[in-house]
Amino acid sequence: MQKRLKTEGSPYAMFVQLMREHGHNQDVNIELATVIALPPEMIIKLDADNIMLYKDELTVADYLLEHEREITLEGGTRQKATVHEKLKVGDTVFVASLNDKMRYYVIDKAVIL
Repeated sequence: MQKRLKTEGSPYAMFVQLMREHGHNQDVNIELATVIALPPEMIIKLDADNIMLYKDELTVADYLLEHEREITLEGGTRQKATVHEKLKVGDTVFVASLNDKMRYYVIDKAVIL
């Protein structure tokens, strides 16, 4: 039986830990990209190639966009809340793609220190 790593931290850190556990996958590429336009006409530019990707080529993780969640407040009260954390024009993002380059997945926001 294979030992599983305990994943901790941001979704990106968890993704990297899983890659280390299971080894490099030749079929998946992860690149940096820049947000050029926001939904509904989402456009990002792959930094290494200056290639523009448009909304019909993209799948974006929901937590990167403004969205609604149902939360439970202290005391057990359930309430809907709008999460305003979202991407902005000029943000750098991590984009994953398969070798077929048919679809690109915006998986997290990069913070460059």
